[in-house]
Amino acid sequence: MTELVTEKTLAEYETFVQGHPKGHFAQSSLWAKQKPMWTWDAVAVRGDDGRIKGTLALMTRKVPGIGRTLMYGCRGPVCDLDDRTTFAELMYAAKKLAAQEKDAPALLQIVWAYVRYPAAVFLLGFTAWGVLFIPLVCAAQGFFLSFAVQCFASAMGRQGVALALAALGLRCLFVLPCLLMIASDGFAAAWRLAERQKPEVRDRRRLVICVFVLLTGTVAECALVPRLFAWLLPGIT
Repeated sequence: MTELVTEKTLAEYETFVQGHPKGHFAQSSLWAKQKPMWTWDAVAVRGDDGRIKGTLALMTRKVPGIGRTLMYGCRGPVCDLDDRTTFAELMYAAKKLAAQEKDAPALLQIVWAYVRYPAAVFLLGFTAWGVLFIPLVCAAQGFFLSFAVQCFASAMGRQGVALALAALGLRCLFVLPCLLMIASDGFAAAWRLAERQKPEVRDRRRLVICVFVLLTGTVAECALVPRLFAWLLPGIT
């Protein structure tokens, strides 16, 4: 029987982790107190006698700006790895927890992640306030990308950097050139408005090209990033 660890069963969980040969401090709830920005959850599998025979603690954190959630179980699971039934039950429980983190269909999340910043700077180009806010939007994109890489790296070290490149590298390749191109046109238009000059007609061809590139990137990410993760994850411990 698989169950989510609660306050009522936490002491029993900690006793099992501390006493098991595969137990590790990173699987303890005390480890979560060292990472206040992360959410800690744990699942346990009980045998026919009602005693715990396997556990897995998971740390979860939503990564701002990229529409993804990072989840990992450092030094887990805690069980007899030769007990395939218990191991499979723990993995199934982990997948259920991961599924709960999906706030929207994956495709919609990816589309939104690709278009939100370019769309924002495009619209800001129609107002004089764009002179102030277009640079801020570009800076926010850079900050959130850097922060996302830091989240991966803090969780998994150098291996996390590789995962960050797999998750974000392709997106940067498509989004950043389009963002800078649209931001350049938008800032020029906003500047003319700030000086009370008649705005120039913006180059629609560049906009069409950017839309095509962003849609192509969305399709490419849906097709390639899961394969990259499937290739990288087996080598991460």
